[in-house]
Amino acid sequence: MANMFLWHHGSHRTRVLPLGLLLAWCAVPASAQDPPRAKAAALPGLSELRTGWNVLRPGGETKCAKGGEYAFSVRPGARDKLLVWFEGGGACWRGEECVREQFYRPQLDSRAPDRNQGIFDQTNAANPFSEYSTVIVRYCTGDIHLGDRDATYTLRDDTGESRQVTIHHRGQVNAMVVLRWVHDNFLAPRDIFVSGSSGGAHPTPFYASLLARHYPEARVVALADSARNSLPAPDNHNWGFPGAVRRHPGWEQFPENWRVSDLFITAARTVPRLQLLQFDHAYDAHARFRLRQLGGLDGGKADLLALLRAEQRQITRQVPSFRYFTVGGRGHGALPQSLFYIHSAGGRAFRDWVGDAAAGKPVPTVECIDCSRPEFRFSERDLRIVERALALVSTPGAWNPEDSPQQCGPKLVRYSLNCALRTAVNEIAPGATTAGAWEVVYSAIGKLGTYFDDHRDELEERGIAPVLTLQLFNNRPGTTVKEVIAVLEEARDRIRAELRRNAK
Repeated sequence: MANMFLWHHGSHRTRVLPLGLLLAWCAVPASAQDPPRAKAAALPGLSELRTGWNVLRPGGETKCAKGGEYAFSVRPGARDKLLVWFEGGGACWRGEECVREQFYRPQLDSRAPDRNQGIFDQTNAANPFSEYSTVIVRYCTGDIHLGDRDATYTLRDDTGESRQVTIHHRGQVNAMVVLRWVHDNFLAPRDIFVSGSSGGAHPTPFYASLLARHYPEARVVALADSARNSLPAPDNHNWGFPGAVRRHPGWEQFPENWRVSDLFITAARTVPRLQLLQFDHAYDAHARFRLRQLGGLDGGKADLLALLRAEQRQITRQVPSFRYFTVGGRGHGALPQSLFYIHSAGGRAFRDWVGDAAAGKPVPTVECIDCSRPEFRFSERDLRIVERALALVSTPGAWNPEDSPQQCGPKLVRYSLNCALRTAVNEIAPGATTAGAWEVVYSAIGKLGTYFDDHRDELEERGIAPVLTLQLFNNRPGTTVKEVIAVLEEARDRIRAELRRNAK
């Protein structure tokens, strides 16, 4: 049930900051060189893989940022349907940032191959990719999968002493080895869906164009999940980028001072039949947090939705077939999360929109109506969950005004807002990500008002973590049980109204 309260940042335990959030510390300019080309290991073919996830270690020229072994993951399925996913996980391009591991992931996350949420959940009958063979391009190079350079950074401490550290920005090297394995093992796929979230979203158009060129008869769809273009690109020449992409046909004129929109526009020019899509939250908390940290665009106070719409218009002017789906709220990412199945905008389900696009059906651009909060697809189960949480806190003396995560458990007699909701989910839909629970979160955010804004740093740094939001409301000085009940009643009434509309 804990999944209900997770907001995806990639598969990692330590906080990994998205592209653009890296602070400019004092790194002396680096020397850089192309990585040596070593012979790759012989890898098993698709027919030799077991059912479920397989980890393939190509060796050779592949490498993680600090020299660790690289690997990618494959789950066999239909040979004519292929899902290629680019893992996210931060970025770095200056010495101090590359040394400090909280800015990116310099080695593989050992838990990452066994993904079973969102589009990776084969047990969900609504998953449009349940039959697909899936290849996960793992990420550990700090270069959003686009680097092709080993950089030696010279760092000086407070005493003036210097040391050197080499970072292997081999994201493109690693990815191309994965693509070569794909070429060898998928001879004539009919449907190819290319995607990635956050840092893995940025390279999606580029690699989708390479796959589309290699498979001219295939239907290729690329969806970038949360690739915001709100900041100028970093000084990433230490990655060997953008020079590394210019070696590929159609990408020779990729601009030096690039933006995310240039990846979409160049991919479309290279392969006009390529279907390019984008998903975003209107007020992505990560985007605002990095704007504020960098002091850009009015210190992060800029209208994120206006910026996003300007970016979308820029791409659409040059790529008329470009389509996007924008949901309300402050979230980050959707495809690898269970939220994939419950997000909607303008009355249209995100899952259905993605499924139609993957099947080659034309899809419209979809934009949020009330962009301050997301829309969800509700069921009677969601209503039961919220009503149960309401019953728990409404009993005289049952509300606990001092919430902490350790207090939630099966033998409670007093319930905070957070614990009441957790208890209700555990009783009615254990292990599920429920739209009803998320509706309570956004009802709480709405009622927090300026108090929420006063605590924006704490919340947005963690992607509007739902547990923190509920605790903030529950523990706010002066909060009463009537106000907690009002949050649940508002969510209940929204769900009831939506279910009535759908029943007509």
